[in-house]
Amino acid sequence: MRPTILALSLLLFAHGAAAQTLGEAVGEHVGENLKTKKKKKPKKKKKPAPPPPAWHPPPRSSAPPPPPKKEEPKGPSLPYRVFVPSFQLDPMWSVAYRGWRPQDFPTMTVETEAAATLSVGVSAKIFRVINIHRAYYESNAIASPRRQGATIAVKSASSAPAAAWLLGAIGIDVNWVLEPIIRYETRAFESELTPTQPVRIIPHSADKNADLSTFPLTTEKLRMTSAFETLIFALRYHHDNDPSGLIQTDGGTLPPIYFGVGLVSYSKPYMVRVGSAVLSDLVFDARLKGAGLALGADFPMKPDRFFASISTQLGVGQVDLTHNFTLNETLPDGWLIGYAQGELSGGYLYPLLRTRPTLLAGIEASVGGATFFYFKAFSSEDEERQSPPLNWDLLWGARVFLTLPL
Repeated sequence: MRPTILALSLLLFAHGAAAQTLGEAVGEHVGENLKTKKKKKPKKKKKPAPPPPAWHPPPRSSAPPPPPKKEEPKGPSLPYRVFVPSFQLDPMWSVAYRGWRPQDFPTMTVETEAAATLSVGVSAKIFRVINIHRAYYESNAIASPRRQGATIAVKSASSAPAAAWLLGAIGIDVNWVLEPIIRYETRAFESELTPTQPVRIIPHSADKNADLSTFPLTTEKLRMTSAFETLIFALRYHHDNDPSGLIQTDGGTLPPIYFGVGLVSYSKPYMVRVGSAVLSDLVFDARLKGAGLALGADFPMKPDRFFASISTQLGVGQVDLTHNFTLNETLPDGWLIGYAQGELSGGYLYPLLRTRPTLLAGIEASVGGATFFYFKAFSSEDEERQSPPLNWDLLWGARVFLTLPL
């Protein structure tokens, strides 16, 4: 009887020693992989050869330049509108093809199906007071995947990949050099995950001190939802309205540029990653957040011309693994989390009918995404500067649209 009691006691002691909390597992993984590396001493370089003797171009001809050609008077430029110039309304309809590529999961395969979508939108200028630079909603389903709830769950038989896109950019038209603007954009995508080995799904409501054994292992197919939001408060600089010539362009044109403060919020399934080292048996319902500087430029849409737009953000971030546990609190002293986000788009606008109003058709392609990374704010001279990534996602799309300026 005694050997049985002794063996049972040893078994219970071994189970208690092996128990590990959620916070301990993540802290141990980050601490082992996020270490400061010493900088390698550079090898001595040979002195460069002396530059060749300067070559002086021959003197230019002193003949006077030819007189400029007289431009013939032109009629009103496209598009031809029906309302007064102080009130402009441009409805738009489009068909698009959107895709999302998340960072690879080492223990799960991701099927990121692209989605064909329909959208309706508008841009407007309302009595020289408000500029709606662009506003539209786009989706392939009546029910948008952007909803409250878990970003990862067991896949139901009826669920199908979905996508949604909402963009709004509004400015206060003061007919001045600087225009205050607010730009909001949200994107949501669904896809399917298939675990290649058992994983534990950690809900966002989980407690930091919960035992890992309370989260069961699963190999079932999972539904994955990613929602990505950006908000920008900025000032748009109009070079054409600046009589002081603050920025010199040597006679060229400068598109409207904006600068300000940007916010980003990102919900997605996430495995804790430090560079190539991944805690691959835990899948968190995570929230990635950031705040920083925003910068962008727009080459506006004009008939018979190419157009383009670029937007960027750079700042510091935070990763909420659960409601009371952040990845930031596991970082070694001196380490922070940063993020970079951006999008580049371009296309062409063509007048289908040169009537009043003018029917315009366009084509546009875009690529963008976001990355979060670790970095050390201050490093000594003998430390190697490094910024191992913790997450990245790529978004892309193409669309064909019609617009009718009124």
